[in-house]
Amino acid sequence: MTARSTNARRLGRPRVVTVEIPPLRQRRDDILALAEKFLVEDSESTLPVRISDELARWLVEFDWPGNVRELRNVCRYLGTRAWGKPEITIADLPPTYGGRVGPGAAIASVTSFEREKWEFQRAQILRAMQESRGSIIDAASLLGMSRNQVSRRLREYGVTREEFRV
Repeated sequence: MTARSTNARRLGRPRVVTVEIPPLRQRRDDILALAEKFLVEDSESTLPVRISDELARWLVEFDWPGNVRELRNVCRYLGTRAWGKPEITIADLPPTYGGRVGPGAAIASVTSFEREKWEFQRAQILRAMQESRGSIIDAASLLGMSRNQVSRRLREYGVTREEFRV
């Protein structure tokens, strides 16, 4: 160990400023500006990317449990789908967002197979949560999933773990 690393450990890092940023669901006015910025950065097309009105409504209405990181990932996906298209539509969203539509929006691209798969996964997770009496860790173990995956899916389905507690 060098003297430099010893000093860094001993002194630590001072906390100068704490910045609290509200989640995207509380800053809906920022969503489209961020999405457009991410799409320009991540688009594989040299043409300007336009977001359809329907997709813009969906982006603003969605709650974004993963905040800016989740929005960025969706925009990366959309950017790859935008190549050669004059406009990105709601049909270009990732299939996993088919069951998580905001109020008043509809996704025409979700096939009956994707809907069935979503409903089956939802039923499995809810059953595991019942058997584990609301314990996300136990439900994750039953499902062979990580705790974070189960938590994320519960948020997607609009379910709280308190609903399963006895």
